[in-house]
Amino acid sequence: MPRKARERSATGCYHIMARGINHTAIYNDDADNMNFLHILDFCADEDFTIFAYCLMGNHFHLLAKADADVLQHVMKAVGIRYVAYFNRRYQRDGPLFRGRYNSQPVTTKGYFLRVLRYIHRNPVAAGIVQEMQDYPWSSYLDYFGSRKKVLCQVDTSYALALHGLEWLRSYHQRPELNTRGMLEDSPLPAFTDGELRDFIRATAGMECHEIPLYPETITTPLLRRLVEQEGAGISQLARLTGLARGDIRRRLL
Repeated sequence: MPRKARERSATGCYHIMARGINHTAIYNDDADNMNFLHILDFCADEDFTIFAYCLMGNHFHLLAKADADVLQHVMKAVGIRYVAYFNRRYQRDGPLFRGRYNSQPVTTKGYFLRVLRYIHRNPVAAGIVQEMQDYPWSSYLDYFGSRKKVLCQVDTSYALALHGLEWLRSYHQRPELNTRGMLEDSPLPAFTDGELRDFIRATAGMECHEIPLYPETITTPLLRRLVEQEGAGISQLARLTGLARGDIRRRLL
């Protein structure tokens, strides 16, 4: 069966994610994290712009802009070089990543900001650190910290031009969203249906209509996060997932 064609982004921006095969770790220590970032930095060129990254042990996230063909070329080059390094270091062979990388189009400024924050908040959401600035393997410090040595070139200018440094800092630190999908005193728009489908697919690895098929132990934290932190509406979630609004409200208690 031929592979499904990747969806192309009209803006050229993508949320990119890849996981280790069988959930295995792809970064075991600081040296692995450092080498991956060096390889990413080496493979990226003027046609591949990195807006954000986060390395998370058994997976990574990128927010980047590139033509679809350039994206494929760069990610393939990164994968080949890093797998060769990893296999050589740990005296193993075979694939390291679980299939192809996942790339979801980021088509609006609001969705761009959500993905930016989602990537930077990953270590906090996973319980690795309490504060985003305490995690060294994300681009959060490139935006809001004083990183002494650049690990990978990150273009912060686009996000900062949207709202400015203090607004972005506040947005990262204030995840409380109301149920209408708007941050208080913020121009951030609610998810469109397409954006919400893409976001769930990229962050949870499932389609909206598949959510009722998974155990509540898995989907309840996801639904709570989508409403309370990402601003998805209950009615919107009910329409896209097939869950009753009352069922979603029950899970939020």
